[in-house]
Amino acid sequence: MARITKSILFPGPVSVPYSVVADICNYPLFLDGCERVEVLTSGSTDQDDEKYGREGSELVTAKITVGFGGNTYEMTTRNQNRYLERISVVMLEGPFESFKGDWLFTSFGVQGCQIDIELSYSVSGILGKALKLVQGKIVDKTVSSFTKRFDWVLSTKEEPG
Repeated sequence: MARITKSILFPGPVSVPYSVVADICNYPLFLDGCERVEVLTSGSTDQDDEKYGREGSELVTAKITVGFGGNTYEMTTRNQNRYLERISVVMLEGPFESFKGDWLFTSFGVQGCQIDIELSYSVSGILGKALKLVQGKIVDKTVSSFTKRFDWVLSTKEEPG
């Protein structure tokens, strides 16, 4: 099982990176290799949040199509979003034997926020060998793409979603 952790310090409000990560439909706009995203289901998981009109937990199931190494892969994920705190991703179907990811968001008020990314996955066969060779580059490029998108959203003062 491969494990990857990364931390990003962001000089803006936690709502910016949270909104970018939660807005999976726009991933093809800024993530290399992400060809298509289809949200299959989406809804609140906390009836009290709905009842009192506040934002809280949301469960999103989506199919993501990614091009890698000349091939196309589809992965269906279930994302548990806890507003401004955490986004947890679990693969339901796809090319990995297992895949789990967590985005943790910590606000530092006017000083900005920290985003911690924790990924764990296992994969075998040709895809596993290919990923092993380029894993670091893929993660660094993905983190860089998200960071650029955070900066762009902050500069345009338009939060996605």
